[in-house]
Amino acid sequence: MFHDGLTTDSILRATAAARPDHIAIEQGALRLTYRQLDEAVDRLAAHLHQAGLARGDRIAYLFANQWEILAAYHAIGRLGAVVVSLNYRLTPAELDYQLSRTTARALLYDESFGPALAELPASLRASIYLISAGAPADGPPPQATMAGIMAGPRGPVPDAAVRGADDSGIWFTSGTTGRPKGAIVRHASSVASAEVTAQVCRVTERCRFLATAPMFHRGAMEDMHLAVTMVGGTHVLLPRFQARRALEMIESERISHAFIVPTMARMMVDEPGCEQFDLGSMERWISASAPFPAELAARVRQRLRLAENVVMDVYGITESLLNTHCQPAEKLARPTSVGRPVPKMQLRIVDAADRPLAAGEVGEIVTAGPTTFRSYLSDAEAFRAAVFSAEGRTWYRTGDVGYLDRDGFLHIVDRKKDMIITGGENVYCVEVEAAIATHPGVAEVAVVGWPDEVWGERVVAVVVARPGVALAAAEITAWCATIAPYKRPREIRFVDALARNSFGKIQKAVLRRPPQ
Repeated sequence: MFHDGLTTDSILRATAAARPDHIAIEQGALRLTYRQLDEAVDRLAAHLHQAGLARGDRIAYLFANQWEILAAYHAIGRLGAVVVSLNYRLTPAELDYQLSRTTARALLYDESFGPALAELPASLRASIYLISAGAPADGPPPQATMAGIMAGPRGPVPDAAVRGADDSGIWFTSGTTGRPKGAIVRHASSVASAEVTAQVCRVTERCRFLATAPMFHRGAMEDMHLAVTMVGGTHVLLPRFQARRALEMIESERISHAFIVPTMARMMVDEPGCEQFDLGSMERWISASAPFPAELAARVRQRLRLAENVVMDVYGITESLLNTHCQPAEKLARPTSVGRPVPKMQLRIVDAADRPLAAGEVGEIVTAGPTTFRSYLSDAEAFRAAVFSAEGRTWYRTGDVGYLDRDGFLHIVDRKKDMIITGGENVYCVEVEAAIATHPGVAEVAVVGWPDEVWGERVVAVVVARPGVALAAAEITAWCATIAPYKRPREIRFVDALARNSFGKIQKAVLRRPPQ
């Protein structure tokens, strides 16, 4: 059921009317109230309209965590256009692919990305209306700047009559297993994501939310920041994540909530002197995007002196936000769980024939509910492969493997494509990684399968040692005595760092390629 009155833009309109003088955005010395943010969105939407952009057009943006990304997100929605959120870590070739695939008609960007845009094909640049945040020192000349738009006259804002069933955005997947797909999302799905996040993460009007995770990801923008806007909280923006700066800002800005993925968490607890910071203002440390190992969660609580009612875990993916939540007390009691389904979302475990499995049985995690996406952009075959119908609902195959315990708590075992079959036995990488991660000299570990003529696949552990620690392969092998012999790594590789994508997820597709 779609709610026609609820759209991403109507959320900002309502909050600006209810809390006009409350600070919406803090970024360094910059302060914007909700009234000022709403007026900025009006100006930007009016300019886009005057430039010939209209309802249904696809408009891209390329920003770090800065106030312009929130203004662009809402202005595109106000126009009735469709957001195309670009990852600022993409290469020019990757930007070319996503802009071309979405047929974006305009691009809003921070001037620091001008050099990357200069490498786009001239024909593509010529077809796109460019708006830079400020005057770029390098790169293609934009048709306008956001600074100029904000300083100029305020034009009329079109009445786009946007409905909940209309498309709101195209969000590219993380691309850990192949080329990213564009997930098309409706306004109703975006709003539902924000609603459920506000409820389960206890985001209220008192919230001071630190932007740590990149806001070009749907999980950060539509789960977290849209929820903050919905309740009238304050967005405290950290343009790019730095562990020490995040710790400093939590202390100095009295941050109450932050979305901190496990990679960021590890960097923060490894930061020298991290225990000296006062993080007592934190009400919710929200972890997602990758498994949150029990040992890391314990280190976060101990090293950063957080109360036991702060650290929580949630589970969601680009195509399906938000699926489960594990509250702090539940996380302490069930450290390997990502919790129970959030309100209005259905979740089950199915076998290869999509039949529901009983509690404790391992299978693929599938979801159904209002936060799921509509389709994949120009890829009907991929969409058909990703969904199935049962009991009057469309279920999305997450590609994650897990099980539900007897109390209905979800435990993620592995990515479906990450499971290793060696000698006919299934080995779940997460289980092996958890065993190795407890070694005091191990900073990080990823387990993958490599082709093997005898066993089909062999278990390989790629290990990052802690600074100053010398590890030997035999030591890691011996440490795995707690797991069955067939699960233990047959080969161990030591590296300085693991390949990751922009959301901190390990790129196992890279690690699966044995060195030549």
